[in-house]
Amino acid sequence: EGNILDDEVLINTLNNSKLTSSVISKRVEEAEVTEKAINEAREGYRVVANRGSILYFVVANLGLIGHMYQYSLSYFVRMFNHCIDAAEKSEELEERLRNLNDYITLFMYQNVCRGLFEEHKLMFSFLMCTSIERAAGAIDVAEWNFVLRGTAGLSVTPSRGAPEGCEAWLGDDRWQQLAFLQDNVPNFDGLLDAVATDPAAFEAFARHETPESAP
Repeated sequence: EGNILDDEVLINTLNNSKLTSSVISKRVEEAEVTEKAINEAREGYRVVANRGSILYFVVANLGLIGHMYQYSLSYFVRMFNHCIDAAEKSEELEERLRNLNDYITLFMYQNVCRGLFEEHKLMFSFLMCTSIERAAGAIDVAEWNFVLRGTAGLSVTPSRGAPEGCEAWLGDDRWQQLAFLQDNVPNFDGLLDAVATDPAAFEAFARHETPESAP
């Protein structure tokens, strides 16, 4: 049978296997380092992916406004990839992220608006802005729900009726809505007292054709 140590072919095979194992182990370690670096870089760009996701669902939901507004995911992805290539480059990550988000937002708005009726463009810009702000936590959930539905289906704590001088333009129903707004949205704390103190100023604001630009 002979001595196994005299089998040169076997010994060479074992040596080659050991060398191959060493090479594989080294490459696995390198792959793990590379994977970690890729994951860290990918996480750095997550804010851009989030912006793309927000804008996609705004664009996709335009079909609820008009059946002709149909935008496929592949179309959106092509535009998104174009933005990545076209946005201004920067060695600084924060600046690069800002450039990407600004370019993507403006590019998507301009391109989608080309296919919208004039009457829907303002709504589209409103949806884009509020979606971005809500995702950033800049718009309170209770405040947003009030804008969409008012107090419909919600429990409203009974409040005194509209104060003197407000009945003609405010009424008890709207006064109850202001009471709900004061109780549930921190930014409107003290609203009822402010209206009761200076009803004329609030009436002028309420009757203004463009109250968002009123002093």
